[in-house]
This record gives sequence, C-alpha cells and structure tokens, in this order.
Amino acid sequence: MAYLIFASAEAANARSAEAYAPLRVQGTTTAQLWSAWPHPEDGRAALIIPTTPLAAGIDMAQQDYDALLSANEQAALIPALPEDWLSVEVAT
Repeated sequence: MAYLIFASAEAANARSAEAYAPLRVQGTTTAQLWSAWPHPEDGRAALIIPTTPLAAGIDMAQQDYDALLSANEQAALIPALPEDWLSVEVAT
C-alpha cells in the first residue's frame, strides 16, 4: 500500500476518478479507482493506492497500472501515513 497526499478530498477524489476514467466500463456505478482518507484536522486527503493492480481489483499489467500515476506522483508516494493522520477511523 502507498499513499499520495492532496490538498483536499475533492482533489484526491478527482485524481482517482481521472485515473479510473479510461478503465471504467460503461454503465457501471464505480467512478474512482482509489479511496481517499481525509486528514482529521487540516482538510488534506490521501489516496490509498495499492501497489499492484491485483490488490486494486483490476486486471491489467503492472507497468500499465504504474503508468496511471505521473512520474511526479510516483516520486511523491509515501509508504505510510504520518501518525497525526491515523486518528481518522473511516476512509471515504
């Protein structure tokens, strides 16, 4: 699991929807690839990004899955959320 931090839940959810758009099957209700976990105090949100497509529940090659993130996003991934983030009980 990895995390990608955004300034807001709206920004995180929009990025998740953007990543999922080319994979979305018409007529399905799923609109986002990854879930967002809000920070308990400051409005930021982290996308929870499984490290493999299998863990994300999609059928695609690893290199194609990795390409869903830009090079800058790949570099910004963190392996764990900071301690102050963990007081949130439910991901949205």
